[in-house]
Amino acid sequence: MNPVQIYAQFKTPCKKRRSISSEKRRQLRKYTEETDTRLREILAEERRKDGILGTGHKQKLTNKQIHEKLVDEGFNISRATINAKLARIRDKKKEVFIRQQYDFGDRLEYDFGEVRLDCGDGVRVYHMAVLTSTAGKFRWAYLYTNQKNAVFKDSHVKFFEMMGGGYVEIVYGNMRNAVKKFIGKNEKELNDELIKMSLYYGFKIDVINCFKANEKGSVEKSVDAIRNEVFAGNWKFNSLDDAQEFLYSRLLKLNENSKIVEEK
Repeated sequence: MNPVQIYAQFKTPCKKRRSISSEKRRQLRKYTEETDTRLREILAEERRKDGILGTGHKQKLTNKQIHEKLVDEGFNISRATINAKLARIRDKKKEVFIRQQYDFGDRLEYDFGEVRLDCGDGVRVYHMAVLTSTAGKFRWAYLYTNQKNAVFKDSHVKFFEMMGGGYVEIVYGNMRNAVKKFIGKNEKELNDELIKMSLYYGFKIDVINCFKANEKGSVEKSVDAIRNEVFAGNWKFNSLDDAQEFLYSRLLKLNENSKIVEEK
């Protein structure tokens, strides 16, 4: 709700209400015509990126990144004001995720996310395996050219070797590498290769219910966070190896406040 709408609610505003409304109006004065022009230029740049990567891509700049970009360019504007302006344009509803508490080593969440990158041979879809420790708040990802079973296994092996151990439970979406076939509405037959891998590493398999992505909310948010923080502003590389190195360097930054050392 903008300051004008807030003010309109009170036909006879008291002194305190006038003060709050005046403060908000002063903040909005920072949103100049020049700021508006630059904001619309950034959104136009995002639309051009849509044209290159395709409208279905998810490497879009977040409100936070757009605000930081404006501030870096010298605009004196609050994030709340930018959020309000962008909300009018996007009118986007937020997803709700289930927040849960786990002990170290209890739960790992697995998912694939698509990114569209130019690694020297034009824009292509790459598949990003993302594994998230819910207790350690640790995010790890690796880029692949497909989502085949060999890739699925390789991502697990790389992660476990890095961690030096496994987890009690790993949670998956209803992907082909996890579910062999559906039996009825809720029953599932697990993929044979996944069962073998779980026996080898000693973890329990949990597959979320259909259309219940919020049941693995940590990894859902991790896919979006990594995709946006790493590849929204950088999607052109000389090679896939260069993209991997860039991803790795950004993951170090994203995991600065994780508790991965304690979890190991």
